Amino acid sequence: MSDADLAIEHLRSMQPGAQSAPGSTTAQSAPGAPGGERTISSDLSVDEAILLDEAGYEPCGMVTGSAVYRPSIFGRYASPGANVELAALSGALHEARRLAMSRLVGEAEALGAAGVAGVRLDVRGAEGAGRDMEFFALGTAVSRRGSDSRGAERVFTSNLSGQELYLLERSGHTPVGLVMGVCVYHVARRSLGSWWSGMGRNIELANPTTALYDSREIAMSRLQQEALQAGAAGVVGVRIDQRSHVWGSRVVEFVAIGTAVTGTAAPGMALTGMAASGTARSYLPLGVRFAVPLDDPVRATDPRRLLGG
Repeated sequence: MSDADLAIEHLRSMQPGAQSAPGSTTAQSAPGAPGGERTISSDLSVDEAILLDEAGYEPCGMVTGSAVYRPSIFGRYASPGANVELAALSGALHEARRLAMSRLVGEAEALGAAGVAGVRLDVRGAEGAGRDMEFFALGTAVSRRGSDSRGAERVFTSNLSGQELYLLERSGHTPVGLVMGVCVYHVARRSLGSWWSGMGRNIELANPTTALYDSREIAMSRLQQEALQAGAAGVVGVRIDQRSHVWGSRVVEFVAIGTAVTGTAAPGMALTGMAASGTARSYLPLGVRFAVPLDDPVRATDPRRLLGG
């Protein structure tokens, strides 16, 4: 049992007449552990576990999803002088991440979870396998206290920490799921004339600058589109990652990942949560506004304008 699970059980033991709820970290219904207890593992910190417990969530266990993928060797090539997206690679890397996430969700559904918190979605080269890549998703499945979510319409996924999910609940919003945008982009080489004229000078490299702006914009627009399709009101906790993997410096992947959220309480409307002791608590939602709308326009970038040229 992790330190976070022990912390929750200690807090519950301090409540007068408190008993472990079904699905808690020491639930008696699961066989296999000494005394019939079910031991739960999680990657939650103590702070995260306590705040999620305060918000009415129970940890169900760690869940994972993996996919080993081999992108087409021909997908990485483009004209040397072209700044252009490599659409085949973009699609392949998005599909590989989707497969890993769908398997993580499948494990969470089998545990009767309502969602998965703290999802980490990573990619690395498969050991000794050349251009093969392993996509790996890891998170902690959580359920609503006193309920079993088996057969629920949707298990939410989120890359938010336990503290962030707690504040999200306090704001009156609920997580819909993890959304992402992927763009693999080929960076054009400089022309011979450009290379020669820049010899011995401090200059901006226009092709890489434009490629970085455009690929980030494409990745973000796809993340926003996924959120819109899910009926979300906004995306929080967005993280952008840039990697070249095994393709060299002329090919770069941008990945934008965040948690789509929806729903908000009306101003002044009280929300209700269930504490570990079983008592209901009411509180007013925090005032939250999304700074960036999901339908903001895609903008092309000319790096010369950044320098006033």
